[in-house]
Amino acid sequence: MSSKTPAAPEKTLGKEILCLSNLIKRNFDSALSERGETVTPVQGQVIRYLLKNGGCDIFQRDIEKVFSYRRSTASTVLGLMEEKGLIERVAVPYDARLKKLVLTDKAMEFAAVCEEEDGKMRSRMTEGIPDEDIETALRVLSAVKTNLLKEV
Repeated sequence: MSSKTPAAPEKTLGKEILCLSNLIKRNFDSALSERGETVTPVQGQVIRYLLKNGGCDIFQRDIEKVFSYRRSTASTVLGLMEEKGLIERVAVPYDARLKKLVLTDKAMEFAAVCEEEDGKMRSRMTEGIPDEDIETALRVLSAVKTNLLKEV
């Protein structure tokens, strides 16, 4: 029997981002489940995006681009949202092939809950961190994202 303790995993940007993503999801899931909500954080993000862009026609391809989702992922997320009665796909008069995404009343009610929980989460995440450090982190993460979006 070995008495050695395992070494701590090497810290890398990718591992830290993955860890943060898991923690954010877990905290958000927990906060919503305490309130009896069954919408996932991803669905909440889509709802907030559609709400903020209420005057525009938003399509699945826009969701794919904004959230860096593959077509199949966006299709699955939006399909589940449609099944839950959170969105409707509505034909637009200028192109019969396109269906814009429209929030239902149920989604509008949930949007208020999402905004409140999102505000709490942002406060917890940034507590004690100077604004200039947050701006630096956002610039670095944006650069990482740009690098990963470049064609290989």
